[in-house]
Amino acid sequence: MKTTRNNLLRTGCIASLTTCLFTSCDKTRKLAKSFGFNPSARPAVAYDGSLITELDRSTYDQFPHQPGRVVLVDFHADWCGPCRKLSPILEKIVQEHEGLVLVGKVNVDVNKELAAKEGVSEIPDVRVYRDGKQVAKFVGAPSENKLRQQINEYVEGLPPITASTTNGASPSQPGSVITPMSKDWLPPGMSRR
Repeated sequence: MKTTRNNLLRTGCIASLTTCLFTSCDKTRKLAKSFGFNPSARPAVAYDGSLITELDRSTYDQFPHQPGRVVLVDFHADWCGPCRKLSPILEKIVQEHEGLVLVGKVNVDVNKELAAKEGVSEIPDVRVYRDGKQVAKFVGAPSENKLRQQINEYVEGLPPITASTTNGASPSQPGSVITPMSKDWLPPGMSRR
């Protein structure tokens, strides 16, 4: 009887955690991870674009919404000393993470309206997104070790990158095609009238 009760309790806990995982809440992910479950989302598909991308008004809105990745959006200017110091550090970190980390760069001199809309008052201003949600923001150029440590925390728990889809585009990018099944298909044992 005691074993049955333990099994029911365990089954209830698993069902509750599974339900919570579908809410995609960071707190429930941490809770599930503490119980030994891997609450990571579906694996990210290989990214076909550049790991460091110049963004403008038309590309800015969609870029941070990359499932299964950490995306850094760097508001910078060519004349800014700390921006020039931060840029090679970001490049190193992006290459170390093999597609799990992407960087979008917004030149505030060229995209003044976008910088004003996002509330950028000092540069470099870096926004950190994970699975499309902003999780951090920092202004200035932190040390390489501090920045690497922060990014490693956000990358932790992300699923590995899988091979690209058949036509070379990820589901979040334009160009991926979903073909519907033909209407002539019938389940086994069924026949047309």
